[in-house]
Amino acid sequence: MNILNEMKNSFPCHPKFMGSIRNALQKFADTNDIPMGDRFKLELALDEACMNAIDHGSALNQTMEFDLTFKAYSEKIVILVKDYGGKPFDPEYFESIAQKKTWGHGGRGIFLIKKIMDEVMYCFNKDHSTLLTMIKYIKKAK
Repeated sequence: MNILNEMKNSFPCHPKFMGSIRNALQKFADTNDIPMGDRFKLELALDEACMNAIDHGSALNQTMEFDLTFKAYSEKIVILVKDYGGKPFDPEYFESIAQKKTWGHGGRGIFLIKKIMDEVMYCFNKDHSTLLTMIKYIKKAK
């Protein structure tokens, strides 16, 4: 399967840049004719993934940026979020406690991402980086 389009960016590890991140996704979605319903789902998953990278990733390792890549294929969108925290964790554990959680805000990002996206994978390079790969299959109008 050949890639049709790709967009790469780095963003500072601060929530005030979430608007710029959403704008990058909207530009990519416009360029690739992603249906509106899928855009909203991608935006929510992206918000959760980027806030996790900001809160738990690069900033913890004093690397004040994380990388974001969008890839369009004929029937799927791939979003890569790479932070430079490099602290391995068990995504399944956090997904399971999110379903039972009764305390405060936060802690449901992985659960939401996995509900929204069709495939979710984490790759850890200990003490260096964490790469989150999210895939959403898209049916474009003909």
